[in-house]
Amino acid sequence: LYGALGVGGTKMKIHRAAIARIFASADAFLDAEELLVIGESL
Repeated sequence: LYGALGVGGTKMKIHRAAIARIFASADAFLDAEELLVIGESL
């Protein structure tokens, strides 16, 4: 069961980083675990 990965500014930082990764690679696929890794790296 997953909850919110972030709220407010943190959520937007994760969102921007995820979108950047998707546009950087034509075959990118981000699931919840990968989004968590992005959030932890910020």
